[in-house]
This record gives sequence, C-alpha cells and structure tokens, in this order.
Amino acid sequence: MKLLRSPLAPPLAFCALLGISWLAQPQETHAVRGGVSYISNKGGNIGVLVNAAGSLMVDAQFADVAPENEAAVVALGGGGPVYLINTHWHPDHTGGNAHFASTAQIFAHLNVRRRLEGDSEIGGRVLNDTPRAALPVVLFKTGLKIYFGGEELHLIHAPRAHTDGDTIVYFKEARVIHMGDTYFSGGYPFIDISSGGSAQGLIDAVEGVISWAPEDAWVIPGHGQATDLRGLLAYLEMLKTIVARVRAGAARSLDLDALLAEGVTRDFDSQWGGGFIDARRLVESILADLPPSNETGQGAQDE
Repeated sequence: MKLLRSPLAPPLAFCALLGISWLAQPQETHAVRGGVSYISNKGGNIGVLVNAAGSLMVDAQFADVAPENEAAVVALGGGGPVYLINTHWHPDHTGGNAHFASTAQIFAHLNVRRRLEGDSEIGGRVLNDTPRAALPVVLFKTGLKIYFGGEELHLIHAPRAHTDGDTIVYFKEARVIHMGDTYFSGGYPFIDISSGGSAQGLIDAVEGVISWAPEDAWVIPGHGQATDLRGLLAYLEMLKTIVARVRAGAARSLDLDALLAEGVTRDFDSQWGGGFIDARRLVESILADLPPSNETGQGAQDE
C-alpha cells in the first residue's frame, strides 16, 4: 500500500470528452487516516472505509476495472463493500456500480439515478443503457447520515456544482472529506454545464466545505492526489480569480478568444493547466454559465 503524500467498457464519447489518457493511472492504494484510503486507477478516485462493519466505497470507476478494484478493496481487510456511494453520475465514477451491486447498496443524490436511467425530463445529458443493477437504490435530496461501524458519514449535496447531483462525503471521525469532482487536485475543474453544473455552484461548494472542515482535514479529490486544506484553498483561489476575470471581461463584451488573449488564466496555467481541461475549455464553461445563477448552494451540512 502506498502511503499518502501531500497530491461495461467506458463510453467512447465520454472518454474522448475527458481525455482518457489523463484519467488512466496505474492502480495504487493510498492510506489517508482513520481507516480511510483511496484507490487511483482508470477514472475517479475510489474512497474506501474499512472498520469492524466491513468495507464502504465512494465511487466505482469504470466497469472494465471493477474486478481489479474489488481485489484492492478486499486487500484492505474488510471484504467486499457493504455500501457504495456515488458522488455524481459520470461513467468514470458509476461504471462499476453493477459489479459491486452484488454485495453493496448504492447511495446517491436523486439526480444521479435520473441521469443514469435516462430521464429526459431532467434536461441535458443522460444515459439510456444503464443496467438496472447499477442504479442507486437509496436516494436523497439535500443530505444523509450513515453510521458505519465507529464512523459517522455525512453525505452533503452540492447544488449545481460539477453537475446537478454532486455529493460531498465527510468521514467525521477520520476527518477526511471525499469531494468527488467538485475538487480536481492539480488540474482545472470540469464544469459540466450540460449536466446542470455551474461555476458559481462549484465555488459555493468549495467555500462551504472550507467553512466547516477541521483545520487538519485531508481532502480526497475526484482526480489527483489527496491534499490538506491548503491545497483546497489554493484551488478555490484559482477558481474564484478566473471566474471573476471572465465575468469582468464578459461585461466588456470580450469573447472567448479575447479573454484568452488577455490572459485570464495565464498565471495559473503552469500549476493547474496540465489536466484534461485546458484554459480554453475552462473559460468556455464559465462563459456558458453567464449570467450567474441565483440557484446555487452553500455546501452547508443540510441534512
């Protein structure tokens, strides 16, 4: 096991969108604290809690790597997962659901199930071929508490952030937070406007976590290495600064090319521009979210 340092086949269209070469990593297990670890592989980071109650997972990556991820979970000593929490609907986080459903109940925000089962009334992108076994069966709107062994988990909905169905998972006793794709460590964020995401909602979600997180908390991102709160604060500063610059430029009628030429991301590109979202795609998504919506959440522990 690698100790923490301070950071069905996947649908082709989705892999092309995300840049599958950036998503694919050698499988590694990283110990965090208090029985919480995370597994990096192809797709979003899988959070794992192991204690006397067994194993609990956060996210499931793609289907084709589910067997090897299950082996990594079992190797931590708790057996197959009893519960599986989806942080949002994207296939690099839910593709393995069907594989783990034989032992685990699946939890998610209600919009995750709606998008996975092809509910066109929700608007935006949905899937139409999700196996029924892969659908979450325990749904919530604003939040939920789970008591698992000696751990108390808070599932907190972040409205209109990365998507419209994001869940932040707080392991209270361990003081560890899994933020799903509301946090990209070392990369610009993917704001999925077509799935109900928004730049302001993403800012609100991160600010909300910072408002209540313990000072010594560890934060597991959807992609990249886990960090302390300083890493999350740096991500927030980058995001707020770029969004403010884009909004100011848009108020002067600058288009995408003019904003990039003005350098709205230039001082952040070397640190944050190495992921699958480059400066152009980030600014494009912020522009698509203008004018700012009033329907954003504060990331509070509303349960």
